[in-house]
Amino acid sequence: AFLNKPVDQQALLAVLRCHLQPAEEGDAALHSEVEELVISDELRQIFLDRLTTMVPSLKSALRYEQWDEVRSIAHNIKGSGSSFGYPELTAMGKAACEAIDYEQLEQLTELTTPLLERMKQILD
Repeated sequence: AFLNKPVDQQALLAVLRCHLQPAEEGDAALHSEVEELVISDELRQIFLDRLTTMVPSLKSALRYEQWDEVRSIAHNIKGSGSSFGYPELTAMGKAACEAIDYEQLEQLTELTTPLLERMKQILD
């Protein structure tokens, strides 16, 4: 199964609730809150883990002018940033993708430098 980006956490929780029933009806509210926290924490950790690998990958792709790789990373950031509370990452990723799409490669340094800085801030 795959998740479309950005992830609609409410829709995901609704699907999980259909398939995961609490052990006892009296504990439904508690289980629901725990499920939401666990899922949110797990998804956030996956996002942060991916971000950790994207920083050096993006630097390397920029250094070696691997524009397809730069675009792929920027696209991933664009698709997931807002879902985890970082709409600025989405906007910066989109701008980098568009620069590549429109062959405005001279703008990539000014677009990706703040993107990389923000990614590092999030990870610190």
